[in-house]
Amino acid sequence: MPCVVGIDFGATNVCVAVARKDGTVEVVANDLGDFVTPACVSFNELESVVGGPAKQQLVRNSENTATGMKRLIGRKYADLSDADKKQANCKVVNKDGKPHYSVTFKEENATFTPEQLTTMLLEKVKETAEHFAGDSVFECVISVPATFTQEQKAALKQAAFDAKLSVLRFINEPTATCLQYGIGQKDGDRKRDIHVLVYDLGATHLTVNVLLVRDGLYQIVATETVADFGGISFDTRLMQYFAMEFMKKSKLDIRTSPRAIAKLRLECERITNVLTTANSTMAAIDSLMEGMDLHASMDRERFETLCEPIFQKAFEPIAAAIKKSEFSMDDIDYVIMTGGAAKVPKLQTLMHEYFQDVDAHIDYQYPTDQAVAMGAAQQASLLFGHSHSESNSEYDQTHVLAHSIGFEDSYGNFKTLLGANTALPTRKHLTFSMPKDQNDFLLRLFEGAQNEKKCTGCTLVAEIAARDVADKALQLTLYVREDSSVHVTLMNTENGERVFDERF
Repeated sequence: MPCVVGIDFGATNVCVAVARKDGTVEVVANDLGDFVTPACVSFNELESVVGGPAKQQLVRNSENTATGMKRLIGRKYADLSDADKKQANCKVVNKDGKPHYSVTFKEENATFTPEQLTTMLLEKVKETAEHFAGDSVFECVISVPATFTQEQKAALKQAAFDAKLSVLRFINEPTATCLQYGIGQKDGDRKRDIHVLVYDLGATHLTVNVLLVRDGLYQIVATETVADFGGISFDTRLMQYFAMEFMKKSKLDIRTSPRAIAKLRLECERITNVLTTANSTMAAIDSLMEGMDLHASMDRERFETLCEPIFQKAFEPIAAAIKKSEFSMDDIDYVIMTGGAAKVPKLQTLMHEYFQDVDAHIDYQYPTDQAVAMGAAQQASLLFGHSHSESNSEYDQTHVLAHSIGFEDSYGNFKTLLGANTALPTRKHLTFSMPKDQNDFLLRLFEGAQNEKKCTGCTLVAEIAARDVADKALQLTLYVREDSSVHVTLMNTENGERVFDERF
C-alpha cells in the first residue's frame, strides 16, 4: 500500500518524514545519510545534480548552481528584492514577468523556472522516501510559511504534481510544529485556551508566530519576521573572523576571490553545526587562496562571544510578536524552538532566561530542523486515515489571511480592509456614496502592505471598475474563502443591482 509523507520545503534544505500505518512518523535520511537535503540544483556540461552533490558545486561551479527556490516560487520578477536574487546564487533573469534561473547546461545557455527546480528537488525527496519505505509515494502534505500567498501555494502544488506528488494539504509551518509537539491534543487541553509562541530560526530568516489553540483548532494570531537573518548570520560572523586570521598570516584578502569566499562559507556553516554538539573544532581548508591553507581553531566560548550581537538581535521580534497578538508574556504557555539554527545551545539557554519570570514551558526536544517535516507527516497520516489516538484525531487548523488586504485612496494612502492573520473565511462590507459629478467608480485592491500608511511592496489583487454610478450608494463586499481566493461584488443599494461581480 502506498505511503504518505510530510515535506518541509525550506529555504536552504528540504526534509521528508514518512507516516507509518500505526500513526507514527519517521524522518528519512537521504543517500548521503543526512536527514536534510540541500535545496540546491547544479548544472554542468553532462548532467544536473540535486541536493548534497549540487551544494558542493557552489565552490567550483557557482554560476551554474541554483539555490533559494522557495523565495522565488510563484512570484513576479518585479516583486523580487536584491536579497531574493542574491539567495538564488546564480543569475536570475526576467522572462515574461517571471523569474528564471540562467545557467549553462550541456554547453548551452538555459533557463529554468523556480517551479522546475522545485520539481527536481521534490523528485529527489520522493525517491528518498520510497527507498526507505519500500513502497510508492504519491501523496504528501507540504509545510509553507504562514505568509505564503495563494499564488505561491499554487506554484508549489504544480511543482509537486510535476514530481508525481499529490498535495493533500498545505500546512503552516508553526501549525506543523505544534502538531508534532502535541500542543492542544492532550487530555483536558480542549477545555482551555492555550497560547503558544513558535520561534523559528532558519538559515535565512527568523519568524516568531503566536498561536491560539482552542478546542483543537490552531489559529495564528500574530507573526513577526526578520528577513535575511538566521543561521547565515552566524556563518557570516565566523567568516569575518577567519578572513582576518587568514589575512594576518598570508596577507591575502579572501574578499577579492569569490571561490575562496564560497569555500570559507561552506566551512563556517560546518563549524556552526559542529559547535552545537561539540565544544571545539578546527577550520581546515587546503589551498583557500593562492595555494595558502587555512588552519585555525574555534571553540564554543569564542563562537558565543563573536556572535553576541546576533544573539541580542535574535530576541527582538519576540516582544513585538506578543504585543501584536494582544497577549502578555504571562499568557504564553509554550515556547517551541524550531528551525536549523535554533539548535545553537547558547540560543536555547538565552530563551530560558528570557522567559524565566513566567510559567512558560520551553521545548526543543525534537531535532529543530526536522520537527516541521514530522508535523507535516502527522497531518498526512491523519488525512490518510492512519491509526491515531482519540485525542489527536480531531485536529484542524484555522485558515488565516497571509497578508493584509486594502486599497489606496486618492492621496496614495493605504487603507486596510482585512488585516494579516484574519481567520478565514471572512467577509467585509464597505459603503460608498458617489458624488453627482462622478460617473465612474475605480478601486484597486492590494495585498501585502508593509505598513499601515503606504502600499510599499504591495501586490495588486483586483481592479474594481463600474460606470454610470453618479449619485448612487454603492456597497462593496469582499469575501475571502479558506483557500484565500477573493470574491468581490459591488452593488447599487437602491435597486440591488450588481455592477461588479468577479472572483480572483
